[in-house]
Amino acid sequence: MNPEQKFFIIDGHSYSFQAYYAIGSLQTPSGMYVGAAYVFTLLIERLLGESPSHLAVIFDAPGKTFRSIQYPDYKIQRQPMPEEMASQMPMIKEILAAYGIPVIELPGYEADDVIATLARRASREGIPTYIVSNDKDLEQLIDDRRVPL
Repeated sequence: MNPEQKFFIIDGHSYSFQAYYAIGSLQTPSGMYVGAAYVFTLLIERLLGESPSHLAVIFDAPGKTFRSIQYPDYKIQRQPMPEEMASQMPMIKEILAAYGIPVIELPGYEADDVIATLARRASREGIPTYIVSNDKDLEQLIDDRRVPL
């Protein structure tokens, strides 16, 4: 284990939703919704204060995944993203680009799949890995070298 390294893998959709619901409908004077982007930026600032050696934000790619192709009813009950939040997603990605933080979206795969792959690889390399998410499904990745944040 290399104590000088620290890898934060951020579940982009999970934290975007949390940011959106944390602050409500914060708008600019012109009516543009910015609350989710603002709170997401606060999260990024907090994590950067932890001096990570590695940091990436993972989002679900648009389109079908291998699961939804194999099981057409997969997540059929899931509600669509609120428009006020959807309108902020490009802004969140622009903010991440301004910080130089990699955004990963892999067509055909859910963010959870990408997060799991990155966490396993980092663990094999001995890099302390922090999965930043509210998604309880990701808890199955926790071991003595991967912890939730």
